[in-house]
Amino acid sequence: MANDDHGNGAAETVNGVDVDKNNPRETGALGGRTRAASMTPEERRMVSAKAASSRWSARATHMGTLRLNDVDVPCANLEDGRRVISITAFSKALGRAAPGAQTYRRRAEKGLDQLPIFLSSRRLTRFIPENLSVSTIRYSPVGNGPLAEGIDAMAVPLICRIWVQAWTAGALLQRQVPTAMKAAAIAAALADVGIAALVDEATGFQYDRDRDALATILEVYLGKELAAWTKTFPDDFYKNLSKLRGIRYDDQHRPQYFGTLTNDIVYSRLAPGVRKTLCERNPRILSTGRRRWHHHRLLSREVGHPELTVHLHLVTKLMQLAPSYDKFLEQLDHVAPRFGDNLHLLSFDQMQPPTV
Repeated sequence: MANDDHGNGAAETVNGVDVDKNNPRETGALGGRTRAASMTPEERRMVSAKAASSRWSARATHMGTLRLNDVDVPCANLEDGRRVISITAFSKALGRAAPGAQTYRRRAEKGLDQLPIFLSSRRLTRFIPENLSVSTIRYSPVGNGPLAEGIDAMAVPLICRIWVQAWTAGALLQRQVPTAMKAAAIAAALADVGIAALVDEATGFQYDRDRDALATILEVYLGKELAAWTKTFPDDFYKNLSKLRGIRYDDQHRPQYFGTLTNDIVYSRLAPGVRKTLCERNPRILSTGRRRWHHHRLLSREVGHPELTVHLHLVTKLMQLAPSYDKFLEQLDHVAPRFGDNLHLLSFDQMQPPTV
């Protein structure tokens, strides 16, 4: 695992590898390392080959190229329905060097964590979901050619959010900030729905897929039942919004037009179609002009609500730094543009991230 910072003194050397004993992700891998150390080289090769065969038995049906941060990133649709992008090119788009396949095989033989190099910093550990799996996917290209390697494209937005969360939380070293800025530039044009649509467009798969494919993906953002009310929007969101609008903060009596602003700076930027669908399912009451429920109660707990929480964290950070509402919108349009207005990918040079 890459060591981008200094530990807290709770390090232990296991099989020649420094391990942070206070890090659950690393201590949880000790068993795998111990088991691997007890194997013969031939046994380790067999285990590695068995794991590889389960991951590397896919075939591409469509192939193309995406442009991320001025880097051409090969992508493909696989016959089992997965969408993949080149792990090497994506690492380059983040400004991170990617080790070759031989390095990954050596890590597997040693029982090491299979997170790719662009997620291996200890500075990111507390922002990485425990169940996150970003395994290398090896697949046969269309026609003849050597096997290609990639990662599941649907993990790309989450990877970018991990870097943005760590950045806005002040957890990164200064030399890691450029990677977070590049991740933010990619996240500006990608969401779970967006990456699917863009890969399909790049490969030409969009012309073959079912007409309702994107509608099916959109369903993950919206819950099937109304969620119980919980405090979701932090006080700092409204405090900073009041400051930028030049009015006195009053938590009990907020201007009604704050709802319109919230639709613009929050729900219009979560994923394509989310705001429109929320407004259709939760229309305004004619007699009061207000909606029956808070929009966030219609989001799914698995995807929609976590996405909202991350977005609110980023929006609040930008509002804190902005000298005016217009400047805030300018920054927000770069980092998280409205879906439906622009779905193209911004280059890194086009983005002007906030100074931290």
